[in-house]
Amino acid sequence: MDKNLDVLAREILIKYDLDFRIEKLPSVALRNGLTIGDNGGMVECIEEVKTPYFMLYNDKTGEIINSVKKGYTVSQNDEIVELMLEGIGNLPSKYSNTLDVVKGGSINGGRKVFLQLSIEGDGDVNGDVIKRYITLVDSNDGSTGLSVGVGDLTVSCMNQFYQFYKDGQSKLKHTASLNVRKAELPSLIEKQLRNSLSLVDAYNNFSRFDINDKTIHRAVKTVYGYSRLDQDLPTRVENVLDTIYGNIGHQISDKGKNLWGLHSGFTRWSTHDRNAPKRDNGRVESLMLSGNYTINDKSFKFAASEMAV
Repeated sequence: MDKNLDVLAREILIKYDLDFRIEKLPSVALRNGLTIGDNGGMVECIEEVKTPYFMLYNDKTGEIINSVKKGYTVSQNDEIVELMLEGIGNLPSKYSNTLDVVKGGSINGGRKVFLQLSIEGDGDVNGDVIKRYITLVDSNDGSTGLSVGVGDLTVSCMNQFYQFYKDGQSKLKHTASLNVRKAELPSLIEKQLRNSLSLVDAYNNFSRFDINDKTIHRAVKTVYGYSRLDQDLPTRVENVLDTIYGNIGHQISDKGKNLWGLHSGFTRWSTHDRNAPKRDNGRVESLMLSGNYTINDKSFKFAASEMAV
């Protein structure tokens, strides 16, 4: 690797708390047993029992973050960062000159890690400025593969939205083929650059599609499971609905009574008000990987399906 890239990779790892490695250690189980003592009698002992599992050990925190089987292949943070930088350098200049690492972090004790690459040039959605990102997420605990997706931030309201495509071409699994397929990372990044432009186009189409109150109620029912049209709701659900409708109303008043305003209401709720893990990068974790990601994904798919009718 180029020395300058090596230095840059090290700087990124330190800056975003990714300067740790994962060791794959054989796992043994301990159990009480009996053996013959020096005097010929039976005495209690502790027996080691080999298992088919391996422990994943974070060498910075000293924590075991998961157990995996023999076929699991570890991807180290430094390898991914170096490959990402090399991949950017190998892209055509019209792409490589538009990318810069702007954010990253360790999630839940290093079990997952993420990096965000900003894309030069903002998107515009009916006057809204959209900051666009390529996002890489990898797990160190074996729970997910290395994924490349898109992300964006609406500057006016700081709403965040991430989209990771489910097709196999956007994910690299932690199997024996990982080291071979990591070479595909540059093409994955280039693909997501194009997808980012498509996402802005979709938003602009949303902004031109007017909706009514009935559409709003259907959207809330689809995304959350309840709406204000339902009867005899628990107080907790009514309180959540007040928050959802409040966010939707806020965004519609700003962006218009259209699908863009509706979708922005849900992303405002998930970005600012809906529950997320209370730990470092917990909200980013939820927006990228779990509950709030699911909310935003349902909202986007609802809006897209309305366009298709």
